[in-house]
Amino acid sequence: MTPSSFGIKDPQGTNFINIFSNLIFYLFDLNLLDTLRLTNLISILLWAVILRPIFLHERLDFKILPFIIFYAWYPQFIYLQVGASNEPWSIIFLFLAMESFFKYRLDRIFLTIIFLCIGSCFKSQVSLFIPVLTFFYLLEKVNFSKKLSLIFLSSVALFNTSSFSYIRETVYNRWQPIKIKNYGFKHLDNNFFDLVILRLSEIYSLLIIFLLCLIILIKNFQTNKKIVLYLSALSIFIFSILFFNTLGQFIQHTLYSRYYIYLFIIILSFVFLETYKNQKLLNILLIVFTIFVYSIDLYKFFNFNKETVYKLNFSQFDVDPLYLGLNQIINISNVDLKDKKVQDIYISRSTKIIYKIPNYLFKNYNILASPKGKIFCNCDNEKKAIINFYPRLRNSLNKFKTNMPTSPEGYNELYGTNLKDSKTKCIEKMKDTCSIVHLLKEEDSTIIGALGIN
Repeated sequence: MTPSSFGIKDPQGTNFINIFSNLIFYLFDLNLLDTLRLTNLISILLWAVILRPIFLHERLDFKILPFIIFYAWYPQFIYLQVGASNEPWSIIFLFLAMESFFKYRLDRIFLTIIFLCIGSCFKSQVSLFIPVLTFFYLLEKVNFSKKLSLIFLSSVALFNTSSFSYIRETVYNRWQPIKIKNYGFKHLDNNFFDLVILRLSEIYSLLIIFLLCLIILIKNFQTNKKIVLYLSALSIFIFSILFFNTLGQFIQHTLYSRYYIYLFIIILSFVFLETYKNQKLLNILLIVFTIFVYSIDLYKFFNFNKETVYKLNFSQFDVDPLYLGLNQIINISNVDLKDKKVQDIYISRSTKIIYKIPNYLFKNYNILASPKGKIFCNCDNEKKAIINFYPRLRNSLNKFKTNMPTSPEGYNELYGTNLKDSKTKCIEKMKDTCSIVHLLKEEDSTIIGALGIN
């Protein structure tokens, strides 16, 4: 496999750790797609049960439980933590760094920086914290040799991240977003703020918890002025890095939880100012309050069954439909597929949404995907079975405006408000050219999938 096909979008720390899960799944002939999900799930347990006691000398008690509930009870973060992304392992080292900063302030800044260095081996964005915390330490009245030592440690860490970014951009032609020329205010127009309002409406329950954290920060200002000012400055810095970047990739993901997770963690960590006072009653109240606030989102997230999993589409996971109903439409067509002795089923891949389906997910059929931009509406001798999906608009996509600075793949092509050509005409062609057509419908008879058999 060539380096360019392997990809170096992120540092490869997660892939290194995932080697062990891959080995176990391979030996027991399990679904290899789930290895990274298992590895990421283990990370949060490793942090809570092993890393905190070893490095911070803290047990799993009421001092940390409100913070855990703040993070681990929110559906978006659950999805991120058990997904196949690189963030979870960087997040647990950011957890360690933030708690170390709260517990020891700047007395053990070297440990805090080391946590951030390790975190940047999984996602380079974590290294953005290093120069800010180093600057805070330089403001302190400490021995000059200690300041010099920290500058050296931070420089080595930043050199590592900078070298990776340079190689990624110059050798592999992968863009480097954090550049001064990519920052400004030209994108702050009405369309941009329409997107901001939409995103804020998606995370309303998280905003309530943020408000609580802000109240805690203000409440502790008099007794912890320096730490409050440092945290405020750190939050503003990370927010500015994300919000004022003028590249399209940043603009379309404004306030999207996965992109802003590191800012969100800073805000959620404000709770340490209160929970480290170890007032059990207050900590219990914080936990109960958070569970109550998140309960509506959790109910929506878990209130589905495997036959209607497509109802989760557009539920705070950006603008791409994640669940198309492939299992469901094959199940309702299974008898006819067997009668016609169909083995190859072709899915129209009109956009990037429909990816190639691994063969081992469907042992009785070969699920094949068309080239991008190719829509199959006609059954023939070569393509004896074809599928087209039309996910229904839900949640945030009902408020989507076409002039917003974001690009939902397949809008008005796979899903949207105008499907006259892409949906209606295609299904009519399927009915004309296929001997059998099965339709996947929702409760109100809206067609969200069509499978045609020659």
